[in-house]
Amino acid sequence: MVLQWLQFRVAVLLLLYCVLCLGIGAPRSLANIRTVQQGNKLIGTNYSSSNGFGITPVTLAEDGSYYIVLEAGLITFRATIDTGSADSWLMSTACTTPTCMQVPRYPSQYDSPTFVSVNNNASVFNISYADTTAASGFIAREAIQISNVTAPNQAIGLVTNSNVTLVNDISGVLGLGFPRLSEIYASISNATPFFATLASQ
Repeated sequence: MVLQWLQFRVAVLLLLYCVLCLGIGAPRSLANIRTVQQGNKLIGTNYSSSNGFGITPVTLAEDGSYYIVLEAGLITFRATIDTGSADSWLMSTACTTPTCMQVPRYPSQYDSPTFVSVNNNASVFNISYADTTAASGFIAREAIQISNVTAPNQAIGLVTNSNVTLVNDISGVLGLGFPRLSEIYASISNATPFFATLASQ
């Protein structure tokens, strides 16, 4: 079992290298990167955007985790890479806890052309971690893009309550684990995690 887990992590890192560092597909222009503001407060932005060659950096955060920049519904966010879970989630503006208020958040009132409600936002999303932190909210579908790779209609958690502390303006988590590690996959149909969605394309 340990050997399988190690092989999986090596495969994930190799795939990340191929997708994020080598850039798959056509080069992406920085003109496609957008920001969203609510009043004078920045909601989402491209602090570490991909360059014209389709290369997206994997960056070491202050807390020792790694993050990438992804695009969710035409807004860019930083997300921690997590190979120990399969659920991807972003803080939403509906979350007003102190930890949420410190990071860019997915705007709840944003009329994304790729957003799809799941059960009228009534499908509950809950995730907890070994350090006793947790995040909860609802499940929705959104186009998630990293560099030149897009997972359309990807099921993600939009967080409305959280005590998870994120640093470096990181807004959520990109789960790259097996589907059996996903709460979302177990909750609704056709909700393959991000990594498995890319593998099936």
